[in-house]
Amino acid sequence: MVVQCVLFRALESRMHVCRKRKEFSRCCMLFGSRFRAFNEMSHSRYNSNKKTNTIREEFINYFNSRGHKIIKSSPVVPYCDPSVTFVNAGMNQFKGVFLGKSPPPASRAVNSQKCIRVGGKHNDLDIVGSDGYHHTFFEMLGSWSFGDYFKKEACQFAWEQLTEVFHLDHKKLYVTYYGGKDDSGLEPDYETREIWLEIGVPESRVLPFGAKDNLWEMGPTGPCGPCTEIHYDFMGRSNVAERVNAGHPDLIELWNLVFIQFERHEDGSLSPLPSHHVDTGMGLERLASVLQGVTSTYDTDIFQPLFDVIQKSSGAPQYGGKFGSDDKNGLDSGYRILADHSRMITVAIADGMLPDHNHRLRRVIRRALTVSREVFLSNKDRAHQLLCDLCSVAAESLEGAYPGLVSRLECIRAVLMHEDLVLSKFQAETENIWEKNLLKRPQLAHIDIKSSPGLLRVIEELEMLASRGLEKVDDEKAFLLYDTYGLNEATLRNVGAALGLELDVQGLHRKLEEARERSRKCGSLSSGEAGMVSRRVAEELRALGIPPTRDQLKYCYHKDASGSYQFESVEAVVQAIICGGSVVSHMEVEEKEILGVVLDQTSFYHESGGQVSDTGFIIPVKGNGFKMLVQDVQKSSEYVIHWALFQRDQSDGSVRENHPRFQVGDLVKLYIDKEHRINMMRNHTAVHCLGAAIRHSVPAIAQRSSLVTPTHLSYQFSVYGMQTSLPNTEKEKQDSNSFKSHTNTFSWRSFLESAENKVRQVVSSKGAPVRRKTMSGMQLLDEMSRASSKLEEIATVPGEVYPESGVHLVEIMISPDSNALNHLVGNESEDVRRENALLTWSREPCCGTHVLDATDIMDFCLIDVESAGSNSRIVKAVTGPSAISAHSRGGQLLLQIKDLSKRADDILLRVKNGEASGTEDAKLQLLVDSLGKELKVLLKRAKRVGSESFTTAIPYMDRCHALELLSTLEGSVKEYRKEKNHQSIDQEMSLVVESLGDSKFLVHCLHYGAAGPDKVLQKAMKLCPKDLPVLVLAAVDGGKSVKARCVVPKEIANEKFNAETWMEPVMNIFRGAGSAPKGHNPHFVFNMKERKLPANLSREESLKKFDLAQQAAQEFANEVLLKSKINT
Repeated sequence: MVVQCVLFRALESRMHVCRKRKEFSRCCMLFGSRFRAFNEMSHSRYNSNKKTNTIREEFINYFNSRGHKIIKSSPVVPYCDPSVTFVNAGMNQFKGVFLGKSPPPASRAVNSQKCIRVGGKHNDLDIVGSDGYHHTFFEMLGSWSFGDYFKKEACQFAWEQLTEVFHLDHKKLYVTYYGGKDDSGLEPDYETREIWLEIGVPESRVLPFGAKDNLWEMGPTGPCGPCTEIHYDFMGRSNVAERVNAGHPDLIELWNLVFIQFERHEDGSLSPLPSHHVDTGMGLERLASVLQGVTSTYDTDIFQPLFDVIQKSSGAPQYGGKFGSDDKNGLDSGYRILADHSRMITVAIADGMLPDHNHRLRRVIRRALTVSREVFLSNKDRAHQLLCDLCSVAAESLEGAYPGLVSRLECIRAVLMHEDLVLSKFQAETENIWEKNLLKRPQLAHIDIKSSPGLLRVIEELEMLASRGLEKVDDEKAFLLYDTYGLNEATLRNVGAALGLELDVQGLHRKLEEARERSRKCGSLSSGEAGMVSRRVAEELRALGIPPTRDQLKYCYHKDASGSYQFESVEAVVQAIICGGSVVSHMEVEEKEILGVVLDQTSFYHESGGQVSDTGFIIPVKGNGFKMLVQDVQKSSEYVIHWALFQRDQSDGSVRENHPRFQVGDLVKLYIDKEHRINMMRNHTAVHCLGAAIRHSVPAIAQRSSLVTPTHLSYQFSVYGMQTSLPNTEKEKQDSNSFKSHTNTFSWRSFLESAENKVRQVVSSKGAPVRRKTMSGMQLLDEMSRASSKLEEIATVPGEVYPESGVHLVEIMISPDSNALNHLVGNESEDVRRENALLTWSREPCCGTHVLDATDIMDFCLIDVESAGSNSRIVKAVTGPSAISAHSRGGQLLLQIKDLSKRADDILLRVKNGEASGTEDAKLQLLVDSLGKELKVLLKRAKRVGSESFTTAIPYMDRCHALELLSTLEGSVKEYRKEKNHQSIDQEMSLVVESLGDSKFLVHCLHYGAAGPDKVLQKAMKLCPKDLPVLVLAAVDGGKSVKARCVVPKEIANEKFNAETWMEPVMNIFRGAGSAPKGHNPHFVFNMKERKLPANLSREESLKKFDLAQQAAQEFANEVLLKSKINT
């Protein structure tokens, strides 16, 4: 014990100067296990054996009993916050409340929030495993007051819970408060100091700190305020106030209480908020380590079940809690990495994030798979299975607090299986390249290529810079590499140094901050603006005091008694006119002039959510002989801009002005193009139906993008869990319309055909009402948390930012007896079918316009499918009359092909039975040629991409079926021709051999179809006498190309006359080349390689060449053999 105390004091002295986290991490690696051993012996008597689940429950119950509403954790995917990739704090879901964009869920709230930190300011990924408390996933216990109580009650609640509920010794607690004396503009928070003193905290334990530790700000502008922190001393010493906030693991921050009472303005000034808020947060893992008497969160009951799974699956030694140099072979670090990452992976994928949407998630998965392979498993193929087992344990342990994780396990397993395949392929392809790079640059050996997939591309890019003589990677390039390839700053800096390039670190930091600022503001300017209207114009409209455009009228339409959609005309007032990029109040308009028009309200849909904008007319009520053809509608900030072409109104009987005046305040009427809108409504609802059909058929799907136009729809997606191998060669990639799953062979065609049929079953049902619900972002999160089955799940797109308010949830309902419900993944039929109730087929947040009933889609037809990767496809489809017509055309095509195939089969059967005459043989040839030409024309037309092709398209499935029928027919004809060729060769060569007489050699030219010259030559040679020299030419495809084979018996061959010398005159005529078959002597066997004749050569000219070649071969043989005979 004395020795251990000495060791600890040495560690304490060393750590006293460790103020930076990196330096502290090095200390942990050097002394971690010794400190851990000492700490366990010192504190084992304080272990409360309180389980983590109990701690979480007691925290929530304490606040709930004091009037706090229990709020469910939001998903870790931040659907309403573009500033972060993952939810990284308990307050994320309440940002809208603090910013005044949405109402609070209650005046008092409490919850336990799932959080992930793997990037940006709070990036714990690279540290995880090296110390005892950093995690990528953690739970944040939080309590809030929204304009209710403030500092006094918050401090009292926190102190009471820690000391009376969790029974922590108050002598081990320190508190901090904002002490001012910096450039923040805030006065010291003496109010909080006095509150702690009144509670009974000794003055020596109430410590002031500056803005870095005790001032909270949401951003450069917005809500902010002082905070107070409660710190815990594991050692229980009399007074070690100097260790607070000094980076010591034995004295940690436990709970942070933020008092939001000011607003920071752009000029840096502060003003009091109209109502004050309290936001407190305490890490559950850290609290559990304190209450369970351990210094490392990895020693709590949270991680022990995960360690057990790793040990049992791998047979590795048990977890020993070692760090740094004591951790031999990185075994314990591997335990910590796998256990932590499996929790993060489980929650991230279960909450809807996929690796295709987030490179940080992919990096975590790859790191976990690599650790599984290299540290624990001898069988590398089991890496994903170990990770799946860990995710199952993690999901089960968290299910009570966060329902829905277990039900997503199939999806998690599917994603991990796919990522394991991708990683294996990547490692196989890059291993040799990376080893060559390390030979040139050994200083890069410490970089993990397996978790940095973009590293080789970065090296290529930087090598190009170095080759141009540059010495520095500027901020633009550094940010581009960071953003494109996902490498962190340290890796970029190391690679640059290896190539003699300095990284502009400060510039990179500046660019990253600018990107974060753009993300924070991206909700203010719609991406649909697409450069049409600059931000300056939007700001000018705002500066002029023009109110936002009210555009809810775009959702106001109904069906009349006959079932026809009715869109009422709308009156609006001109608010602003945009001409040449500037805002003007009036204009003298000329015909065919294009202007931007801002109105007080509109029924036009602006381009958004993948749906193109409405078209139609804006007509001045005063009637000046002109009307405006609306060609495009875009949104800039809160303003809807109608881009319209002025043209004469032939229907207007009023006096036409040559240059009518158009000005702000004019009253206009809006008429949307009814057919254009209805077609888009059909197509948009069909996108939702198709997405649901795909989601319900596979374990996991990632929607990439969608496009809705009046003519067609496009939907790009990826599926997971359906394949166990990826195509390696170009041939495999071309043949990747089917691949193997863990159960059977997966066929893209069958899968998409099933999805198409499900959509058609939905739209052909008796009724499939489409409902639109408008809610806030928090209500959307609540709806998502209440989904109890896969059918009720809300489909969201990770990375898509949904507004804080005015979110539209679009639901498509179907009857429980619909055939579309058959064979759903993750749902048993009896579980989802309920009598006398409609079931949810699709639920998606969407701002688009939709039909009121999915049956109004009329019909659905896939017309094209493009590959976007081994597990990704882009599908295009049409609806309504276009789909009906397409199916009709496809049916007619198939009938035509089947009829032709039947007639061809009849002729082939008669040929086979010897009943066909020569004329019928010719008929067969004509029939096949006609069929092939007709199909090529139809398929070429159907594959064209453009607005015209969608009105003449052949259904994709019918095209596939047509190609199958054609392939079968061509196969039959090919067999027939092959047999005929063989018969012809037999007959021809027999006649040639019979006519040889006393000839000492054989030269012959065969003319036949396009297929198999090698086999034809081999067959011809077999029919020739073995004791004679033989040279046979094959004229392919009517003489368009030539190949030849020559054989000379060993007994006859000599230096002057052999297979090679005999072939030379033939090769000279055709300018060909040749060689002996592998393993053969060129004196005895020699082949001329297939040689294409010039394209401009006529048939007569090519036949003449064959005659010349044949004659040359004969003359050579005659001359050489005759001389040989004379010499003999």
